[in-house]
Amino acid sequence: LKQLSRLKAHAKLLARYFGHLESLATSEAQGETKTAMDGVVTALKEVPWTQSKSQSKAISALPPLVELAVDMKIRAALKEEFNRNKDTIRRELQIQEVLLQELTGQISHAMKQQMNPKEQQLVMDPITGSSPLKDAGKWVSTRRDIVHLSAKLEKIHEETDSATNAAREMRKAFDALLSGEDVMCRINDIIADIESILAVVDTIKS
Repeated sequence: LKQLSRLKAHAKLLARYFGHLESLATSEAQGETKTAMDGVVTALKEVPWTQSKSQSKAISALPPLVELAVDMKIRAALKEEFNRNKDTIRRELQIQEVLLQELTGQISHAMKQQMNPKEQQLVMDPITGSSPLKDAGKWVSTRRDIVHLSAKLEKIHEETDSATNAAREMRKAFDALLSGEDVMCRINDIIADIESILAVVDTIKS
């Protein structure tokens, strides 16, 4: 639950960053926006992640970035911001992707290693064994609970897998943004991906 809370806080910080980035691209109050963005970047760096060796390795394995494009589509203020913080933001986006991928794997493992044996022991064995079923009402209730929990885990697994894909697309969109592709469209795509990730985290925690 702590990791989920951190994941949610991290996604919210990213949403704030890209919201400020949108303002930087469209507003004249660039000084205030830059100050706010610096605060968000600092907060992102301070999120207390607990990472395994495999996670750290995956986070470090970012693909190389092409040189920041000099394009009329990118305002000078945006280019300055990217030059200052692009590496940090790319790493934070990679963290989101890796942790969501890890979460998807954990849920898949729980489904295979815990739910399947539990269903076999509590549902299948009592009706396939040689002994008569002692309490049919309890068996029906147990089966209903296991089916409900299994369906919930399956839904969460699908949603975390979708969120992992969203995180991957979010990182790709940021790289495309850095290369000078349609700035506002890319920012909006990233914000939409973050919102979908936040929705998944809320579903898991509920």
